[in-house]
Amino acid sequence: MGTLCIPRSGQADPRTLPILRSDVSSAPRAVADIGSNSARLLVVRPTDQGHLDVLADARVALRLMRDVDAGGRLSRAALNRTVQTLAAFATIARRHGARAVNVVATSAIRDAANREGFVAEAQRRSGLTIAVLSGEDEARLALVGAVAGLPVDNGAVIDLGGGSMEVAAFVRRRFRGGMTLPLGALRMGDLFLRHDPPRPDELAALRDHVREALSAVDVTDLAQAESLVGTGGTVRALAKAARGRGPAAVNRLHGYQLRRRDVASLADTLARLPSARRISVPGISSTRAESVLGGALVIEVLMELGGAESILVSGYGVRQGVILDQLDMPANRPRQVREASVSAVLARLRGGTAGTQRRRLLVTALAASLAPKVTGDLLEMAGHAARLVDAGARLDHHGRWSESASLATTADLDGFTHAELASIAAILLCAGGTTVPARLRRESGLSRPRLETAGALLALADDIDHRLPPARGAAVGALGRDGRLDVTGMPPMLIPAALSERCRLVLRRDVRELSDISHPRARKTRPDVAVEFK
Repeated sequence: MGTLCIPRSGQADPRTLPILRSDVSSAPRAVADIGSNSARLLVVRPTDQGHLDVLADARVALRLMRDVDAGGRLSRAALNRTVQTLAAFATIARRHGARAVNVVATSAIRDAANREGFVAEAQRRSGLTIAVLSGEDEARLALVGAVAGLPVDNGAVIDLGGGSMEVAAFVRRRFRGGMTLPLGALRMGDLFLRHDPPRPDELAALRDHVREALSAVDVTDLAQAESLVGTGGTVRALAKAARGRGPAAVNRLHGYQLRRRDVASLADTLARLPSARRISVPGISSTRAESVLGGALVIEVLMELGGAESILVSGYGVRQGVILDQLDMPANRPRQVREASVSAVLARLRGGTAGTQRRRLLVTALAASLAPKVTGDLLEMAGHAARLVDAGARLDHHGRWSESASLATTADLDGFTHAELASIAAILLCAGGTTVPARLRRESGLSRPRLETAGALLALADDIDHRLPPARGAAVGALGRDGRLDVTGMPPMLIPAALSERCRLVLRRDVRELSDISHPRARKTRPDVAVEFK
């Protein structure tokens, strides 16, 4: 029996998962992945912190698995479509500033009897070099890409493509081992689901085949994996369909928890529909309608045998893995990935100012003085919320709180769970005095008092930030019995009555005035008017 150990800790492969480095070239990079079902192009610009800013993301439904003859040879028509696709991809890549396109090919071309001739002709006609990945390399690169933007440290990655499924283990975000299995979504559907909709005996035969194939691989460790990550078009389509059954608090699929019971329910629903009607299921596209059922059954059996209750969905895979592997950056922690992604959003909207960081420092300082029981995790999310305020203000100054909250749930913020993104959005809405939608609060997993506390701290930090000169620091001292909060460099100023009342009700602190207590002026004068910012 083959075994892939899915550890919680242990010795990792010396090859690191490249995630973050400060001296990354910002030149655009392009990679094309020629898969069994689809060909995909990704053009990105690495930021100075290593975040991949997406410039273009394109897809062509090639269906190479459908163009293999009885002898296992890819057809001439498949070659022509591949060459046309590569030519289009090269044009798009050049349009976005990439000097070259790195092309990789996976299962359909790797397994073709005429692989060498097919690749040689495609290279000659397209002028591009095509690297045919081994199964282990595909597993490794899928893991590199899938894990890079998620807050995970140890576990396994499942990459379900059209022709094959890769399983890879990682420890401390580093590749430990991987394998490939011929259980791709399109392959399974073509082999077993001959009728449309399929007959019960065909569904049973596909499930039995997957169980038999997985019996040669010990997948029972999946239940023990600290994190089970899923990537690939089928996994993302199933996540879209599962999420489409109700309003989503976070719009990104990246970081979504796909539950086993949802996969089983979707498989039953899809099995009752002919392929042409599967697009009626929210999240299932016309290009995925034929293959999604076969993939759903593979995932369902895998989760069943492995005892996995859910899969953490990654929006990234082989293409991101290729780019990160080429950048050869050392592995980094999820907290640093979060910092880099927030910085990238701020840079795109030109919302990164000196106040961005100072506002976050003020939140931390105010918490120490006024709410010392606030947890570190909540404080970190409040800090990210503080940074995003300027990005929201770039879109609409007066609606900056709601715009920033919207960014938290829609922008490509990597390294966060959906609960954390919902927490950031809810804190921003609380800070702006806006009601938090019930679904957003449920997704955050935080109680209303905790959200209101973080929101009040952020609102006060924002008010103080507006009053301080740009070059001033963010030192906060004690709160006096007279309601004066010691803020270094602050001339005596009353805070608005509404904010003062909020501090009293939420923080249980009587904050009425801001003042640098050490300054002589603070001891001589007391303000009579309060400036309120809009």
